[in-house]
Amino acid sequence: MMLPGPVFYRNEDKEFSGCNRAMELLTGKSEKQLIHLKPQDVYSEEAAEKVLETDEKVFRHNVSLTYEQWLDYPDGRKACFEIRKVPYYDRVGKRRGLMGFGRDITERKRYQDALERASRDKTTFISTISHELRTPLNGIVGLSRILLDTELTSEQEKYLKTIHVSAVTLGNIFNDIIDMDKMERRKVQLDNQPVDFTSFLADLENLSGLQAQQKGLRFVLEPSLPLPHKVITDGTRLRQILWNLISNAVKFTRRAEGERPRAL
Repeated sequence: MMLPGPVFYRNEDKEFSGCNRAMELLTGKSEKQLIHLKPQDVYSEEAAEKVLETDEKVFRHNVSLTYEQWLDYPDGRKACFEIRKVPYYDRVGKRRGLMGFGRDITERKRYQDALERASRDKTTFISTISHELRTPLNGIVGLSRILLDTELTSEQEKYLKTIHVSAVTLGNIFNDIIDMDKMERRKVQLDNQPVDFTSFLADLENLSGLQAQQKGLRFVLEPSLPLPHKVITDGTRLRQILWNLISNAVKFTRRAEGERPRAL
């Protein structure tokens, strides 16, 4: 049968006045040996300092207190305990000391620490990969855009458009991955700035048009209402959202027989 967690009593002088079997195993001392000893007589200097500090809070404010602490067994094993301390009183209502209850949360703590380490490692990996790939990708996007404005054969233009759209798509995939990581860590921040909406939509239409052409489609941007020339928004986030919507529209649009090919 599994033993309950450590239970102990300490008097107003912060001396042990009783304990259970689990506490005996934790300290390596019998209840009789523990009585009249103080935390500094039982724990390491660092552990005793925290024990005394939390004892003092219970006594000074006359309140219960819950906290976590790593403690060492006599055989060298380390265990993390969730410890709750409460004042206790005699029958006439006079405070006689405190009671403490410990619950072993070592496995939970180690699992939590492992998750946090994995999350940090993932974030570091994503940041490194993003930084290393963003510069060459930006170069490919910029140079392919410049080359598209030069005189090309139809075959060269076709291949160059594929390179340009593929590089932009890959860049957006990286942005999505980074944003997902930030959302998991609740660190997404919007950078709202004035955006030239006319130029913004023109760039989006040109790029989406290139993607649509690869499937034999036409992308046509037809605003149903007059649009403002300037808007206050996070241009990067808005571009990601619209690009994802348009990319999916192009991806799942099929050219119907006898119909002028276009993706709206």
